[in-house]
Amino acid sequence: MKAKFGLAASAILVVGGMGLTVAPASAAPTAPTAQCSVVSAGIGQFQLVGSGFKANAPVNVLKNGALQAVATADGAGAFTVGAVRGNYTAVDHSGNSAKCSDPFTTTEEEETEIGQGYTKGFTDGQAAGKKAAKDTMCGTPQIPRNLRQDAYADGFRDGFTRGFDSVCAQEQGQGNQDNDL
Repeated sequence: MKAKFGLAASAILVVGGMGLTVAPASAAPTAPTAQCSVVSAGIGQFQLVGSGFKANAPVNVLKNGALQAVATADGAGAFTVGAVRGNYTAVDHSGNSAKCSDPFTTTEEEETEIGQGYTKGFTDGQAAGKKAAKDTMCGTPQIPRNLRQDAYADGFRDGFTRGFDSVCAQEQGQGNQDNDL
């Protein structure tokens, strides 16, 4: 009867009358799993906190498929950026990605007109704020006064201020404030 040995099994070899044991190869270490979430950073303030991304590499932060910010992971593959409530996706250039869920926002809230209105207003306001900062060379920002009082207007005002401040902070040498959403 012939014995069959599998490749993964340990084998004992006899060389010159001496036994030698060969252990199976161990599995290669796995890459860290990317993860992120929205956390409270004080009354009405939130941060997006991520880990497990490629060290010292850019991480694209997306909301509803649109780029909101580019963060840079630290040496441990972690990042933190200011955020508004909502759900995000973070993706680095090596393909690591994570859904960043907001424990403070319910699915129903995200799907309501109010949640969608605020998000749309914030996105529009952020673009308008960045444009106003460039047009006025960081002069006095002029938020449109004809905004109605609703979730869109609240989002627009918040986004405008955040966009204006991010451009002016960069131009005044105060670091990369564009990491704030």
